[in-house]
Amino acid sequence: MENKFFKTALSSSSVSANPEQPKMPFEKPEDFKEMKILGKEDEEKLKIFFRKAAEDPEIRKNFNAIPLNDYMAKKICGAEHKRELFAAHANENSFDGFVYIRPLHYPSHDPILSLFVDSESQGKGIGNNLVRFVIEKSKEAGAKKLRLAVEKDNAAAQNLYKKNGFKIAGEVEGRNSFIYELELETRE
Repeated sequence: MENKFFKTALSSSSVSANPEQPKMPFEKPEDFKEMKILGKEDEEKLKIFFRKAAEDPEIRKNFNAIPLNDYMAKKICGAEHKRELFAAHANENSFDGFVYIRPLHYPSHDPILSLFVDSESQGKGIGNNLVRFVIEKSKEAGAKKLRLAVEKDNAAAQNLYKKNGFKIAGEVEGRNSFIYELELETRE
């Protein structure tokens, strides 16, 4: 089965920089001009962003999908990913939000979403933009559902996901976390 997601996602390193890439059907397309699918040219900015995030106790507590270090930044930016998407919300000189979604390669598995926003940039709609971007990319890939885990005491993240249509589907065994799911209407 052809993976439409990666054909679209990897055809350009930025959502809005390529005039041939179709516009995303969001309420405000200008909100997504700063979304960036990460590539080789982003390695140094991602290393700096990860170093800063790794020092933030709230991010360390709530984001554990991947290590936030130089090695992982190099790995993310230096390879073509066929099973995952790594994207960031870019500001003028750096990144202020990061999202990771996996796997989209396997039709029998629901993609899992993980994201974080720099503490100084929270409350500015960046998390919402990251979530909506991933929802659209997942729909394009033909995913039927998105899943994620959220710490029970992370009210801000829970509100973000609820606002975007996610619902509690259970709890993570052995952790103090809820499982959230979003049913997607796929595109042809």
